[in-house]
Amino acid sequence: MVYPVHTIIMHPAPHLDEIVALLVARLYGERLYPGISTAQVLYMGSNELTMTPEQYLAQGCLPIGVGNGRYDEHPKPGSEEKKPGECASTLLAKDLNVQGDLALMAILQETLYEDTLGARAPAEFPTLGTFAKILHYLYKDDLWVVNWVMQGVYAVYCALAQGQLAHVPGALRTETVIDVLRAQNPAPAEQWADLVQQSLDWEDQRFQVAATDFAKARVTDVRPGGNGRSIKIAAVNSDNHKISPYARSEHGGYCAVVIQKKPNGQVQIHTNRYHKLELDEVAKALRQMEEKAGGVKANPATFGDEGFIGVWYYHKGLNALFNGTITAPNVPPTKLSLEQIERIVRDNLKQKPKEAR
Repeated sequence: MVYPVHTIIMHPAPHLDEIVALLVARLYGERLYPGISTAQVLYMGSNELTMTPEQYLAQGCLPIGVGNGRYDEHPKPGSEEKKPGECASTLLAKDLNVQGDLALMAILQETLYEDTLGARAPAEFPTLGTFAKILHYLYKDDLWVVNWVMQGVYAVYCALAQGQLAHVPGALRTETVIDVLRAQNPAPAEQWADLVQQSLDWEDQRFQVAATDFAKARVTDVRPGGNGRSIKIAAVNSDNHKISPYARSEHGGYCAVVIQKKPNGQVQIHTNRYHKLELDEVAKALRQMEEKAGGVKANPATFGDEGFIGVWYYHKGLNALFNGTITAPNVPPTKLSLEQIERIVRDNLKQKPKEAR
């Protein structure tokens, strides 16, 4: 079946995954979706979509990475988990049969790794995925960021296809992009180098500023489940996206949980992977209390599920709960106070049992 497409829909602040999916669509999408190679891109959060994926497609709009459609790996409300071993770009690539393009397959492999497991071991320069996130926070211009990151992805793709770059893990690092661009066209390479350095300097500055907000945080010691080792939970008012990394670092005393409330009322709950915490019961209690406070009603049987339920998104891969993010900025703020949320986390937090050796 062929579906003409004039518009691609993505969530705001697209990740590397959606940007690579856009490259896949531009290169190979015309066979299934005529018009997609020149389609415009609209940025809409899941809570802003008013039709089913099928209805959007019938109108010439293809959602990618959003909307619970064919190319959205995130779990649908009430489902148990996200589509295993997939991200938006790999789902689209399979439909378009790109397996013969080894350069693109190498990029997809790196993209899937970062989208599901996070960036590989830290290096002097960030991965393209991390770089994209920094640019979104710094410039808040989706189209501009997507074009910049796409330039880097396409440069690496061409270098791989032409045999100028080995098919090795880490090919999607910004220093690789700079090296490849220097060989292809020195002018944009220096622009890239400057932009990467500017973004890193800004990130470092935001991390240092986070110390001021953290000094006002409420930090409590708790024992998850009433036993085991004591851990630290920090509750803080801040609009700084580096406050959670700061609190979970040595500077913040290695906090295990960070509850951050932003000036717009949205709240995010991050955890430190080292402590192997379990948030299922927290998600259930949080969504239950949200409903009691007048929030969106949902099926209680789904309260512990991954994905969006009401105004809370449970991300099991990151072991975090989000009431709005940079990719879903228009989610209504929680009706619960920071103190209520802190109490819910403290009373329902569990530690995963140790694995047998």
